[in-house]
Amino acid sequence: MKKFLFFIAAAIVAAGCATQSTTDKPELRFREDGTFKIAQYTDLHWEEEDPEGVEVIKNIIRDVTKAEKPDLIIFTGDVICTSPAETGWRNLISLMNELGVPYAVTMGNHDPEFKLTRDEIFDILEADPIFVGEKGPEEISGVGNYVLDFYCPFSKLCVDTEKRFVL
Repeated sequence: MKKFLFFIAAAIVAAGCATQSTTDKPELRFREDGTFKIAQYTDLHWEEEDPEGVEVIKNIIRDVTKAEKPDLIIFTGDVICTSPAETGWRNLISLMNELGVPYAVTMGNHDPEFKLTRDEIFDILEADPIFVGEKGPEEISGVGNYVLDFYCPFSKLCVDTEKRFVL
């Protein structure tokens, strides 16, 4: 009976790791070596009125992405601080598509201050195929409350069953 339950549990775990996403968004998968690398940027204060500053930000993001090869980029607040904000967000999206790395965003206190609401910002972001975030459930206050699913590459499971390892 224990072996039967073990095999049922192992099948459930293996099926969970093999589950495919039902959206057209990129799947976030651990690498074969079990690692997953995230590059996180906060408080960019991207301002289109300062083209030199924007180029510095873009070059830092490009250089870090090239050197670190992240699996995911996360922007955590106060990203675009410019008017018109839509131009800044679209330019950031263009950069992300140039780099080809899935990305997510959480809003800071300054992001909705430039003639776009949080809802409108997420409408722009969600149209991008490599953006993996979402507005989040309506029953939770705020915008940008979401969970990202990560998938494992492992097809074998090791479990100690009465002092034996089973593959």
